[in-house]
Amino acid sequence: MKLAFCLFRYFPYSGLSRVFLNVISEMAIRGHEIDVYVYEWQGEYPDNVNINILPSAKWTNHNRDAAYYKTVRPFLMDGEYDAVIGFNKMPELDFYFAGDFCYADRISAKYGDIYRLTPRHHHFARFEKEVFGVQATTLLLMLSEKEKDIYQNNYATDENRFVILPPALDKSNVITDGFEKVRIQKRKELSVADDQKLILFVGSGFKTKGLDRAIKAFAELPSTIRSGSRFMVVGQDNAETYERLAERLNVSRQIEFTGGRIDVPELMQAADCLLHPAYREAAGNVLLEALASGLPVLTTDGCGYSPHVVKADAGIVLDSPVSQADVNLGLLKILTSPDRKRWIDNGRKYSLTQDLFSMPQFVADYIESKAEHVIKLKSLSKSDYVIHRSASHYLTYMAEFESQQLIELFQDPDSYLERNAKKIIKHDQTTTVAVVECGRKLLVLKRYNTKSAWHFFKRSVRMTRASICWNFAHRLLQCGLMTPQPIGYRENRISELRGRSYYVSVFSEGITLQDYLEGPFDENKVELVSRVITHFFKVMYAQGFAHGDMKASNFLLKDRQLEVLDLDSMRAYQINQFHQHKLFRDKRRFLRNWLNKPDIYSYFLHRLFNPAEINRMSHLHDELDAGDRQIRREAN
Repeated sequence: MKLAFCLFRYFPYSGLSRVFLNVISEMAIRGHEIDVYVYEWQGEYPDNVNINILPSAKWTNHNRDAAYYKTVRPFLMDGEYDAVIGFNKMPELDFYFAGDFCYADRISAKYGDIYRLTPRHHHFARFEKEVFGVQATTLLLMLSEKEKDIYQNNYATDENRFVILPPALDKSNVITDGFEKVRIQKRKELSVADDQKLILFVGSGFKTKGLDRAIKAFAELPSTIRSGSRFMVVGQDNAETYERLAERLNVSRQIEFTGGRIDVPELMQAADCLLHPAYREAAGNVLLEALASGLPVLTTDGCGYSPHVVKADAGIVLDSPVSQADVNLGLLKILTSPDRKRWIDNGRKYSLTQDLFSMPQFVADYIESKAEHVIKLKSLSKSDYVIHRSASHYLTYMAEFESQQLIELFQDPDSYLERNAKKIIKHDQTTTVAVVECGRKLLVLKRYNTKSAWHFFKRSVRMTRASICWNFAHRLLQCGLMTPQPIGYRENRISELRGRSYYVSVFSEGITLQDYLEGPFDENKVELVSRVITHFFKVMYAQGFAHGDMKASNFLLKDRQLEVLDLDSMRAYQINQFHQHKLFRDKRRFLRNWLNKPDIYSYFLHRLFNPAEINRMSHLHDELDAGDRQIRREAN
């Protein structure tokens, strides 16, 4: 096969770069023709691989990456490649090696609305969506189940596009025998005394890998331990900020910033612990290297490979949320614990009994096995989705529903609504919902309005409610819940500012829960609703979702099954305590639908809530509790 491999920048001290090199070398050994496209390559060139260095004169990361894609795209289009494999996110990829964490998930928690106006945000959000969005076809090579779940929660990506890779430990980075001899020689070379502790930090991304936490923890060691310890920071990154931090904490004389080094395996034999308190990392090969070297590890569960440390029982993994005090205590424990000998032995044994070295072969096998599928997609050159993007709008819809009428609907939804509305279901300042005729089908057109200039500004830098509906409709269908078939959505735009948005789905005939339970109490009806809504909450709990708008009119019964409507308030949560709180609010909001029906209220109360939740509700005083405490007392 003729294959194109894309990586923005190769340098030998990067874990991603080392995996990249191993994969292209494996593919070349198998006889495939390999073209590599980078804008920078440091180090030796591999054999039997064509390295193409692309020009890049941009100063900022996002502009440089965008320029790379603009330059490489003609080569990918004209090169007649059987497959394009990317190790960075960008359009036109057939395979993506997910060595980085989810940008959408990170910015949702870290940055405010103003940041979403920046060209940087626009670039990274767009490139990630081109790879993980439901309309993409890229096959996704994931380093951990945890990262896969995060991407799915943000993009509703089809499960069939993912494959979980084995670990990527490189045998050349591990010393497998003569441990004590290497340790003595290296400590002598480094002038580390026998009674000194050598703490090692390895990583070329100081910020995400938590070097600030590491320096602060070192500074907080008891003076009797700190005075007899050295801290070595190995990695290629800008160290000025961290050197100043060490000076401010009066530990700069004991901390050495070495830059990138090729003798990391020997350093791991010489050291007494690997300190890796990362904020977040997709994998963390350095953890596996430390295990195989018999080096006790202190890390966080934000690393994709941290479960290996737990499984091996070869160090300490701090559970999120991680405080600085947790890191301080963890470092003290890992240096002084009587378990150190057991951790050393366990790490070495684990590397001998687990498959930690086969990733390059696995990736090569997977690419070869999926090549026919990829080539077929290219020959058809027709996606399941139609996408149009301009400065004035963005729209995507399912190709199977394409017709002249649907094209007209998305070209001018407002005019189409006025001409073809069969029924106006809702119309207020924020939302207009109508049943429209499109060809021979009845569709629901939901328009999200803007109430004022301030409302427009607040909404213009966020995900539109139409795109939220689109993503969660696919996600609910994937996890077995019913929702009306999504057709597509459109966002009006002024450059990168989002205005009105429109969501289109198939019209679904069913009876709302509100209408179904109207009239006298009927235990058979209430039992059916209780069963389907209990199943709904079980799925929402398992998937990390909350609905956010549990009005009874937002749920239909259709063929004795529940169909979920009005998805624009849905959210996905990674932190369990937040998710449980939101689900608790969802259940309470659902219960409030039956305030004027005490029998139904009581029935749902005792089937949806456990005794602890019922007791918790009796002590709450917020807007969801107003007016229903007396009913709860009667129901109990």
